[in-house]
Amino acid sequence: MKLLPHPIAECFPLLPLVELQAMSFDIAKNGLIHPIVIFEGKILEGRNRYRACQMAGVKPTYAQYTGSDPRGYVISANAMRRDLTKGQRACVAQELATAGEGGDHSTNSVSGELSLKEAAEQMGVSRTSAADARAIFKAEPKIYQNVKDGKIPLNRGFVLAGLTKRGCRLRNRGRLIPIRLSQPLKNWWKD
Repeated sequence: MKLLPHPIAECFPLLPLVELQAMSFDIAKNGLIHPIVIFEGKILEGRNRYRACQMAGVKPTYAQYTGSDPRGYVISANAMRRDLTKGQRACVAQELATAGEGGDHSTNSVSGELSLKEAAEQMGVSRTSAADARAIFKAEPKIYQNVKDGKIPLNRGFVLAGLTKRGCRLRNRGRLIPIRLSQPLKNWWKD
């Protein structure tokens, strides 16, 4: 049976190949310890274990998700238990945020939507970092994917995408566009 990942699970990056191979060897030796969690017929949690089982030739075990907050479950199962960089956490936060842009950025819990601020808090990053990840995603999706995969830090991706802290583009068709900022960019490259 070939299962696809649930869209909520896809917010988190997959393990690098070396770590996946190590997990695969461990599963081949010791078996699958934690079952793959299924929701709406898709993998809600355990995509890496599922892939490792396929690599090891081990038939995975499954458990059906029965809770009422699948997004919260995925965050709880992945956010603090994986070695994600600040940039990766910011990317996950911006993907998890379901509230629209503009207006009140504080909370949308009543409507069931997750604001960027709430998603950032759940992922252990600032709202600014999540907003930076969103700006990179909109400006340069390829650079964003490198940040999400942990290949480059968030701040480096921000610079490579040609963005300023005010979210403005610096490049237009390969040329630098002079911009005027109302505030100086003091130490914006530091974490």
